[in-house]
Amino acid sequence: MTKYDRVDAVLDGGERVPRTAFASRPAFSTPPPSFGTVFWNNVRDLPKNEWIVKGVLGTGNLSVLFAPPGSGKTFVALDIAAHVASGLDWCGRAVRGGPAVYLAAEGQQGVFKRVLAQQQRRIDPDEDVRLAIVPKSLDLFNDDGDLPGFVSELHRLADLMGDRLALVVIDTLSCVMADGEENYPSDMGRLIMNMQKIIEATGAHVMMLHHPSKDRPDEMRGHGRLKGSIDTSILLQKDELTGQISAAIRKQKDGEEGPLATISLVAVEIGLDEDGDPITSCVVDAVPAEVETAPKKKRLNDNSQLGLMSLREALATDPRDTPPDAPEAFRAHVPQVVTVDHWRKRFYARKGEQRDNPDTVRKSFLRAQDNLQAINIIRIHNKWVGIIQ
Repeated sequence: MTKYDRVDAVLDGGERVPRTAFASRPAFSTPPPSFGTVFWNNVRDLPKNEWIVKGVLGTGNLSVLFAPPGSGKTFVALDIAAHVASGLDWCGRAVRGGPAVYLAAEGQQGVFKRVLAQQQRRIDPDEDVRLAIVPKSLDLFNDDGDLPGFVSELHRLADLMGDRLALVVIDTLSCVMADGEENYPSDMGRLIMNMQKIIEATGAHVMMLHHPSKDRPDEMRGHGRLKGSIDTSILLQKDELTGQISAAIRKQKDGEEGPLATISLVAVEIGLDEDGDPITSCVVDAVPAEVETAPKKKRLNDNSQLGLMSLREALATDPRDTPPDAPEAFRAHVPQVVTVDHWRKRFYARKGEQRDNPDTVRKSFLRAQDNLQAINIIRIHNKWVGIIQ
């Protein structure tokens, strides 16, 4: 057998075969499209990864928000979804807004109470909030289950809301897994593959709500394939003494891990029952884990300037010490507070030229409040508001 130079030959079945033997095979100028193959030199041309919530949730990624029962994961997930759907910053982080869908596979009726509470205290019901609630238990695990129909519904909702979806929340993982077993690698792998099919079909970020392991409360329940396959995981842990919830990024493939926010659940009255007793739900009050010690150098619009001016007036006339039950990050940087109601009255008084249109004034106040929080000039805890020092 002719000897070939090592550089010019390849191994085939233990024998050396000249590279020229493959010369007749067709050369692809571009790879077959069905696999999404990308050549080394073309990687620089790919679109850069974008965030829908900066530093937390990436476009087209898969995440898990996990917490023990009663730790507020549905409240937090719905709060994030509402902010993405309205384009409002969440917990001081920039949001790249877009339509969102919340699959309430468990607790279907409770989710609507939480939406009403959001409309009362957090996000103006007249804002353009492109969020759809799907209150139904679905089987997104089995081949003959609801996955094709759910994807079709997501496309329909995207068309109705006028844009491709930004976020799909699955509440909860166990409820859509049907007869699958979380601890079996094959079953968990199938569910993950089905979540990836939703991402590929919609381009949305998919967030699954889940529970922690009983033996390791800081880890997700189920087989390790889940942790290995997701891009982001967020853990919520509730302090039973104070009721405060700490949120931390436990895994982030393309960003920083660590503390995310300190969260309080604030009770909101949303109506009365047939006996005249109040019906309540909760909204999320989230303070970033690291509050900036000085406001960002950013020019305020006229409405936000009016909001800041009226807050300073309220603090000058009726200042209170920061309540001791406020999160430590709040108390460290907000030495004095007033009630949000007192601030609102000052704002309304300064907005006197529009008093004949109360709805316009109310919306202006909410926008000023959201903007001043987003750029870290003020912080709100329950009914209290103050300026960051």
